Amino acid sequence: NRPYNAKIIVDNLHGQIKIAQAKKIIQQLVEDGDLTVKAVKKQTIYLTNQSKFEPVSDEQLVEMEKDIQQLTKLKNEKSQQYKVLKARCGSFASQLSDAEIRRQIQYYSEEKQKKEEKLAQLQLESSGKDMMVANDMIKLEIEFDKSYLIWKER
Repeated sequence: NRPYNAKIIVDNLHGQIKIAQAKKIIQQLVEDGDLTVKAVKKQTIYLTNQSKFEPVSDEQLVEMEKDIQQLTKLKNEKSQQYKVLKARCGSFASQLSDAEIRRQIQYYSEEKQKKEEKLAQLQLESSGKDMMVANDMIKLEIEFDKSYLIWKER
């Protein structure tokens, strides 16, 4: 039985109705007997008319408490499941979409094709030329080292 005034009701409805409309609706509810009015200093507050509700027995209160506990437990379980699913969705958001993957595959396929063509051309150009063999390279390095030592001793 929480007290409300017209401004609080408009704020809770996020401005969907104007304050003047809210006052008219509240006044109609007061006339129908659904709300009671209480004047506190300069402010008027409205309360739900409790006489419209049937009294609740102790057994019903105990049953309601059990229901509240079960629903609270269920809410906590669902909240945990929500957190897990939200984390899983976050990991999906960081992954590439199918369209992006296809674009990248296309791009890298084209790059591979260009490089293979360039390699084939280089192999064609070098096929007529003498290629240096590993043994020739070792001999050349030894010759260079000897010449370097001789030059350094001078």
